[in-house]
Amino acid sequence: MSAPISRTLQVHAPGPVRLALDMSAGQVTVTAADVPAVEVSLTTLVPPTSASVPAIDQATLTAADDRVTLRVPTDDDNDVRMRVRKVRRNAPAWLRKIIGDYRWAWTVEQGARPTGVVVTDNGDVGWRACGTIHSVINSDDGSKVLLLARPGVKADVRIPRGSAVHMTTRSAALTVTGQVRTIDYTSESGNLRAEACETLRAKSTSGEVSAKTARDAIVHTVSGGIDVGRTQQVAIDTTSGEVHIRELAGNAEITTVSGQVSVHAAHGGTITAASVSGDVTVTAEPGNRLHIKATSISGTVSLP
Repeated sequence: MSAPISRTLQVHAPGPVRLALDMSAGQVTVTAADVPAVEVSLTTLVPPTSASVPAIDQATLTAADDRVTLRVPTDDDNDVRMRVRKVRRNAPAWLRKIIGDYRWAWTVEQGARPTGVVVTDNGDVGWRACGTIHSVINSDDGSKVLLLARPGVKADVRIPRGSAVHMTTRSAALTVTGQVRTIDYTSESGNLRAEACETLRAKSTSGEVSAKTARDAIVHTVSGGIDVGRTQQVAIDTTSGEVHIRELAGNAEITTVSGQVSVHAAHGGTITAASVSGDVTVTAEPGNRLHIKATSISGTVSLP
């Protein structure tokens, strides 16, 4: 096993900053704390020939006024292509979700060598740490090709409390801990997990979005699930992702096609939830004054 390859970057920051993250793949953890600088630790655990190694060497951390930008270049041409073919046995549910076939399981091949089914629930491919699925390509021979982003770089970032975080990525996962002012996250397949922010803006195709506390949240996904804890104002739009609002203290507007919706109202407010085929469930603390408009064409609706 290769030793971790690492590098540390730092810029002075006497107060909250606007952090911009430029990484198309990998993992980013941002921690907001009482620190006088933006500190970045870049690591990876890959062979010396991996594309992640020069990415760490070429990474930059720059500052202009209160805007701080971390850029970790990646080479999309180094994506791994893995081919999947049908075999006669029951498909696990997580693989059916990716491939869309309920009668078959799949073997995975890299080149001509079969490697077995290796994809996990969240899209990680464990075989030789190949990477994370970000595209599925249909082939003429009936097989499918999974286009995988390499494991990439792991970035641990410390920023002053009350800062703002902005990231647009293909597949990099973002985790934010501590209190920040704003999170603005856009991805194709990367997941967002946040602890506490005043404003949350998130958009993803298949990535999941979760926040323990977001006073004001606007989230859009196609198939990614959405889970928000405490919030005062939330607007959610998803095609098939499940939606959970754990502690609403204000207004919610939720639209899905087939995703299930559950909302718990901790205080009074207005809830509008509409689904075509998903179930809609609203619960509330006793005595709350709520205005609820909940509909589902073929799903069930449950109200307090």
